[in-house]
Amino acid sequence: DTKDILDLKDSIEMFGVQQNITVKKTGDKYKLIAGHRRRLACVALVEEGKEEFINIPAKIENEISDIVEKILLIQTNSTARELNDWEKAEQLKQLKELLSEYKKINKLPGRVRDFLAETLKISPTQVGRYEKVNKNLAPALKEEMKKGNIKITQASKLAELPQEEQEKAFRAEPKKEVVKSEFSIETINFALGFINDEILAIKSDIEKGNEDTDYLQENIRYLNKIITYIRADKEKTK
Repeated sequence: DTKDILDLKDSIEMFGVQQNITVKKTGDKYKLIAGHRRRLACVALVEEGKEEFINIPAKIENEISDIVEKILLIQTNSTARELNDWEKAEQLKQLKELLSEYKKINKLPGRVRDFLAETLKISPTQVGRYEKVNKNLAPALKEEMKKGNIKITQASKLAELPQEEQEKAFRAEPKKEVVKSEFSIETINFALGFINDEILAIKSDIEKGNEDTDYLQENIRYLNKIITYIRADKEKTK
């Protein structure tokens, strides 16, 4: 992504390369394993005449296997920019396949799910959602997810249904009925205040890093939808 490279270039020009690239020696040359964006940003700076960026700090991994090399690349890509839900699902799928091969010849410390969560910087609970989607979500809905029309929380819920029922559930439109609200203005105002307090509490958790950010952001979106419905209900009481 050109914008990502330009943003990184500006950061490196101001603060330098904060994280070493990773290389592997092959013959008399070095193969870049992780840090492709940092390298491209430094190349762009050199092309602008900033020769001080012609050398990049690097960590040399001479004993690295092809499998570990691919795992490192996925790990780097997962932190290089904000990935969408589909990209995360694809990365998790690739990483699981690599770990399956790795476990044939090496012992993997700890649980696989915890390793996946740590590598992709998501919670173990979120890993479970992505695994469910990769395993059970219907192909047509995976395409919708790829387009950004389905988020991970909704996708994991749909994946719990038989595949022949998933698309029908996704396409189903909620019935719209115009009826007078059974709640008073006072009750509705109380509900709105309560939900707004919940949203503020969730935002506080996000800022403190106490919970999985993606999951909390999804909760905020759902609460905002509820607020929209409640406000619509409030209009009926007038």
